[in-house]
Amino acid sequence: MYSRIILVGHLGADPEPKEMRDGKTMAKLRIATKAASKEGGTSWWNVAAFRWSADYALQYLKKGDQVLIDGSITMRDYEDKNGNKRQSVDIVADRIQSVGKRDRIDQAQTNGDSEQIPF
Repeated sequence: MYSRIILVGHLGADPEPKEMRDGKTMAKLRIATKAASKEGGTSWWNVAAFRWSADYALQYLKKGDQVLIDGSITMRDYEDKNGNKRQSVDIVADRIQSVGKRDRIDQAQTNGDSEQIPF
């Protein structure tokens, strides 16, 4: 079985580099997405990027940037600091694309510009 997800949201922090056992670098990202419903709400996603996606994220992306993440969903089990068993839903990014900078989007909204950001 294979799962696929596409997220469009904003980075909650700068991408964080993490060195793996084999010496290669991965990037950890936190993405905030808003619900499409009237009730709203924000969902936070843990995203892991590898190889060229990690290099791209670490070099070009910053907190607040709007990004499109295309990847797969993974589940992992872990123990929290109190020894309780927990489960986490993570995204492994196959593709990361910048779709806008936070200040450019905010400025366009406040100026009433109708510029659309292409996907």
